[in-house]
Amino acid sequence: MSINYDFEHINEIVGNYKECANQLEEAYEHLDIFAGTLMENYEGLATDGIKDMLPKLKEHIKLFQECCVNTVTYVENAKNTTDTVDKELAKFFFR
Repeated sequence: MSINYDFEHINEIVGNYKECANQLEEAYEHLDIFAGTLMENYEGLATDGIKDMLPKLKEHIKLFQECCVNTVTYVENAKNTTDTVDKELAKFFFR
């Protein structure tokens, strides 16, 4: 007897976090365009705030992306470890 894991579901979770990391990278790449549009549309009204906001926003997006990448690594490692431990315990207990 062994524990059954839904590896398909785990792989879906990994895929979702990878997609999130990719989308965050895309958002990061478009921030300068976005900030430029804001600076143009609100020239003189909010340009100082936008200049201050942009570096922080970039920092937060990069940190969130790093969290997603680290979560992918953790979930993949947990899946592989769980699978390996389960197989080894099955060998030991159910010879």
